[in-house]
Amino acid sequence: MSSYTFKVSINPKTVIDVTFQRVGQGVKIGDSFSYYGEDHAHPWGYMQHLFWPRCKVSGTVIANEHEFPATGLGMYVHAIQGMKPHHAACRWNFGNFQGPKMSAVMMEFTTPPSYGSQVVNIGAIVNEDGTLVAGTTENAAIHSTTEKDTETGWDKPTSLELSWMGVTKDDVQITAATESGLKNLVERVDVLAEIPTVVKAFIAGVAGTRPYIYQVPSSSNDVKETNLLAL
Repeated sequence: MSSYTFKVSINPKTVIDVTFQRVGQGVKIGDSFSYYGEDHAHPWGYMQHLFWPRCKVSGTVIANEHEFPATGLGMYVHAIQGMKPHHAACRWNFGNFQGPKMSAVMMEFTTPPSYGSQVVNIGAIVNEDGTLVAGTTENAAIHSTTEKDTETGWDKPTSLELSWMGVTKDDVQITAATESGLKNLVERVDVLAEIPTVVKAFIAGVAGTRPYIYQVPSSSNDVKETNLLAL
């Protein structure tokens, strides 16, 4: 498999037809699974993540009867969540840099307090033909500055620092970092928008989860092709 096509037709005014064509190698860390439970051989829950760090994207998106081209570079993540989402994680950060000479992607999640608020961070850096430079796990996604979102109660990031640390296939230590101001909110998504308010309040109280996604482009003059998501 070297490509995936996503076709979504919610209604005649909203149609998505986009193809991700893998460039070079895919990436997985270890066996690609994160296990939950005291018995590693028989976990009660798990997540799986497989990455295509660099893809050629083609297709179109129709919104409100206006058609927009969806072309350029992107990333694809194949994810399986074998457990309820509020048990899996209470916080996520995603970084996606697509440049002419390289791609750098990162996924970080923090487990709920019942699992020790453990931070898991997976990253990958590939060059322009998709050849893997490094798969990294000693990474960090730091909200350098924040401000209160009065609607959600979150301290939303206004600047984000991402750093990748790992070893190349030639056993060479590698470090990469970028810091960007997050000034122009593209979209704030209420993940639980379609469920009753009382259920949302219960989930927030029991699991400490208030799932909103903030999607913002980088405002750095040096990193013009970065897409940073913070949750």
